[in-house]
Amino acid sequence: MSSEELNDAFIYFELPDSAKRAFTADNRAEYGDNEPPHVSVVYLPGLSDQDLFTATRAVQLLEKSLYPIDIQFGNLSSFLSEDHVLSWHVEVKSERLFRFREIVCELMSRLTVPVNDPYTNYIPHATLAYGLEGEEYSGGVPSGSLHLNKLRISSKKRTSN
Repeated sequence: MSSEELNDAFIYFELPDSAKRAFTADNRAEYGDNEPPHVSVVYLPGLSDQDLFTATRAVQLLEKSLYPIDIQFGNLSSFLSEDHVLSWHVEVKSERLFRFREIVCELMSRLTVPVNDPYTNYIPHATLAYGLEGEEYSGGVPSGSLHLNKLRISSKKRTSN
């Protein structure tokens, strides 16, 4: 049985430096999250190398023609993952962000890039830090509003049978 190497990718907006200063307890790299503080747009699991190339070019072109998206930070909340890692995040409010996500998914579909995002109930947020079950969050929380205009794509190789 042979294995085909696939890519798990996600498209996100990198937060501006002014908002990153609030990430005082940022330990995300310790938990495998090596991206800068961001707001995710869509997760694209299981892409071939060609699909990843197509998605990357599309993101580069989208960023060049992108109007900034205004967001408002909301409340601090958390959830516990299946592997008992606690994720603290701040809500992100923006109607344009929902519409932008729809546009990105439509574009990927038109380019025949599979959009199999298992997170069908999109809840915009910015992850602040991770912890173990029972820990308390002690870092800063961004507040106010800002513009998002740095669109990025990130990917990791995975092996699928």
